[in-house]
Amino acid sequence: MAHELSHVVLRHGTAQASKAQTYAKARRGFLGGIFGGSTSGALLSQGVALGAGGVLLHYSRADETQADVLGTQTLV
Repeated sequence: MAHELSHVVLRHGTAQASKAQTYAKARRGFLGGIFGGSTSGALLSQGVALGAGGVLLHYSRADETQADVLGTQTLV
């Protein structure tokens, strides 16, 4: 529990949301330029968003290490 609370205190989720937002803007611009406003372009964009979400939702090793250290310090 201390480990997960450390992710919140260290704002790792906020950093991930910022990365995801930046990625989404770039994706919309790139795919919009290729496919325009077509239905297939919208479907492809959603598919890419789902795939990227799976990649971006994981904390990095550095984030996990920080949460481990702070969580341990909190318990001590």
